Formats: sequence, C-alpha cells, structure tokens
Amino acid sequence: MPGAPLRVVYTKSGKRDADVVVVHLLYWHEVRTEEEGLYLCGILNSEYMRSRVQHLQSRGVGGARHFDKVLFSLSFPLWRDLPRQRDVARLAATAEHVAASVPLEPASFTARRRAIRAALEADGVAQAVETAVERLLAE
Repeated sequence: MPGAPLRVVYTKSGKRDADVVVVHLLYWHEVRTEEEGLYLCGILNSEYMRSRVQHLQSRGVGGARHFDKVLFSLSFPLWRDLPRQRDVARLAATAEHVAASVPLEPASFTARRRAIRAALEADGVAQAVETAVERLLAE
C-alpha cells in the first residue's frame, strides 16, 4: 500500500497462521503522527465505543456481530493535539506495551484475546483508557 508512512489499520475479521495474516476486509486511515494514531487506536479499542453501538449490531450464534459496520455511526473529535486527546494517546501507548508483553502461547484467538484483556485489567490501564475516552466523548 503506497502512501502515508503512518496508518491505523482495522480489520473486519482475520486470522493469523504462523507469519501470514489473512484479512477479510481492511479499513485504514492515514495519520500524521504516532500520537494521533495511538489516540485513534485508544478510541477504536475502547469498551465505551463498543457499548455505544452494541444495540445497532446484528446478532448471531456467538452474540453481537459486525462491529465494523456500525462503529462509525458514532462521532468522535478529530485529532487536534488537545490535553484530553493526548491522555487517550498516552494510555493507548501504555496498553500497547502491556499487550505486547503477554506471552501468546499457541492458543485460539479468543484465548489470546482473553489473556491480553486480563493483563490490561490487571495493570489498570484498561479502566484508565475507558475513563479517558468517556471523558473525551462527553465533552
């Protein structure tokens, strides 16, 4: 993908097998700085955002589905390097480091996701991100 050197990438669904990643649909957005990208990641990965669109999601055997179809029905402020936006970016960077430190033994995708969520909760950064995103979007 030629273009901007910094992008935030979001998949509809995907699977990783060894060193190969296969995705069904890929969304991306160019960002000017790493901090802007972290801000966007903090918002997109927040439980607060998921909970705000849950009622719009279709339902399947495993519960709510197709988050990607309803995610952008909510608005959030564009990056302007404001204090509350920097807070979200800083906390997203911390969450990224905590998640990267979780050993991902051969296991299912859901088991890996559960392990990462547990580490984020244990560190306290999960709740901090939620608080920061909620404060930002309540403005």
